[in-house]
Amino acid sequence: MKLYLSSYKFGDSPDQLKDLARTNTSGVVITNALDFGTDTARRIKSEQEQIDMLSKLGYKAEILDLRKYFNKPDLLKEKIETLGFI
Repeated sequence: MKLYLSSYKFGDSPDQLKDLARTNTSGVVITNALDFGTDTARRIKSEQEQIDMLSKLGYKAEILDLRKYFNKPDLLKEKIETLGFI
């Protein structure tokens, strides 16, 4: 598995993501670094912007909330194995 990591949105090289996820265009965005925040509307807006940017690149993405997988490593592994990108 290859990971595309960016500290803010897609950084300067979104084409590198295209190079990593060529055939499987399904993936997830993980925003759990924002768990401490209290501005839910801002978080939802930011998540939707990321999903929309991926859609424009030809990808189908969803938010993956790691909190739903606490103490469920096998379930998380199962989910990740279906993805073309994280």
